[in-house]
Amino acid sequence: MLGFVQRLEGRVLFSGSSVTGVTLAADYGRVVADTAVANGALKTLTVELKTDNTTLARDIKSLAKSNVALLKIVKADEAVANKELTADLHALLKPGAALAKKAAIDGNLLTKNPAATVLARATTEQANLGTITSSPLASLNAALADTTLTTDINALASANPGDAALAADVATATSQISAQHTAISNAGTQFITDVNGLATDLSSVISSVPAGTSSQNAISDLAVLLPKLTGSATYTRGGNLWGSEDDLTLHINDVDRGGNISGNLSGGFTTDDVSSSLHDAKVTAAGKFSAKVVTSIISYASISGQFTINQATGAVTLKGTFKDGLSEGRFTAST
Repeated sequence: MLGFVQRLEGRVLFSGSSVTGVTLAADYGRVVADTAVANGALKTLTVELKTDNTTLARDIKSLAKSNVALLKIVKADEAVANKELTADLHALLKPGAALAKKAAIDGNLLTKNPAATVLARATTEQANLGTITSSPLASLNAALADTTLTTDINALASANPGDAALAADVATATSQISAQHTAISNAGTQFITDVNGLATDLSSVISSVPAGTSSQNAISDLAVLLPKLTGSATYTRGGNLWGSEDDLTLHINDVDRGGNISGNLSGGFTTDDVSSSLHDAKVTAAGKFSAKVVTSIISYASISGQFTINQATGAVTLKGTFKDGLSEGRFTAST
């Protein structure tokens, strides 16, 4: 089991990939930045169009009343275009960014712990990163390519060829629309590039997971690799010890391929709170733990428990019971 990993500064790392949790976090950071740029461009466009409407309305006050109808068409176009752009952009950014966040978190977990459940999630997320943006991007590009709004704005200038001020303001409005459409398009393209970059890095992590991990329980690769778990032991039987509680620390030094553990336990039900070596200690692929530890000169306690892992945080907990000839109780220890 431990042949699949190597220890470095107390962390468990895969060999074979230069991608780390820091790499994945940076990938996700770029996705977040792209999202902000795209949303910022849309917000700027909305503000500029509102200002342009005010300017164009002022320009046509002294012109033929037919221009009022033309401006109403422009305003209607703007409302439709803004609604469509907002919906299409959010359809691209929100699901993509949310999936990128999950992928970065699970990829980070995977760089530390070759757990089957994390591997399964990361594999699915990596595959979905490559497809989640396709349809929304097509819709966004179609919305950006629609020239209805600019055509109808230009119609105001065409209807009033002698008005230089109106012509200049129309040119400004269409130029602003073009600039912000380009900004939105560029940000969307960069967003997809960075989502794909995350997918590529996550693929590197996945491909570096040791063969066989997919058939193992997460606990077999996680719980046993942790150097120290701390908690407490409570006596549920044992004369004057009944109901008492003591701090407990479990140190795991090593685990071989068969799940045999070397380590020690201090506090709790050990002799005078002195650290005692674990004997016959073992963890199964399902996370079941058993061991013996000396509790006095003439006796020892049998320990049994179950490792569990919080897949979201990677935190590991061992809960179980202990029993010797004089007393028994329960204990909990976690990272």
